[in-house]
Amino acid sequence: MIQKFPDSQAAAEALYHLASESSNPERRTYFERLRANYPADKFGYASLAMSDFYGELTRPSEALSLAKDMQRWLPASKTWTQRVAHQEAMARAETLITERQFAEALDVIQKTKRPSGSHGTPWALLKAEAEAGAGQLDQAYTTLVESVAATPDDRVRAALVKYRRALKKTSEEMDADLWRIRDAASVPAMAFELTGTRDGKLVRLSDYRGRVVLLAFWFPG
Repeated sequence: MIQKFPDSQAAAEALYHLASESSNPERRTYFERLRANYPADKFGYASLAMSDFYGELTRPSEALSLAKDMQRWLPASKTWTQRVAHQEAMARAETLITERQFAEALDVIQKTKRPSGSHGTPWALLKAEAEAGAGQLDQAYTTLVESVAATPDDRVRAALVKYRRALKKTSEEMDADLWRIRDAASVPAMAFELTGTRDGKLVRLSDYRGRVVLLAFWFPG
């Protein structure tokens, strides 16, 4: 399809599905082909693919480049305009940190709302690095504790351990700080009961008090 009808919507769809079923580096290669040959303002599947691709670009400079392409293709999109602003700020902060202008970098980050999704991770890492460089080691630790407590991430946790050691905190103290935040934000789940699929008996959430419960919802149609 891609070779015989390279300019068709079907070709863009085929590349999108190939990317979806692939892992890196092949996945990125398919995304880059879509980006280069199928403008998102003309190919719907390219637009979907670029949203997925954006979520995987953890370097602010790379994410900014893609966001600018999408803003050019979809100028009326408030989402991509906001993403450009987020990535411009983070790229600027990254440059300032490299230049060891930590206070200036921190000022840029603090004026930028934390992005949603995967881009919240580089935002938190940049903020903590700027805080630590500016002599605010306690605040850098707090920034990463709050980030890990909300959204566990190996990169953020590794940075958190570094600052924990610099502050001479034990791993037990760090874990206590994490759970203090999680416990403060937790709320009781709504009580419910459902008919069991095995025997038709009612299953109540309260029957599992004190145990971990995984709820999965799906559409079987």
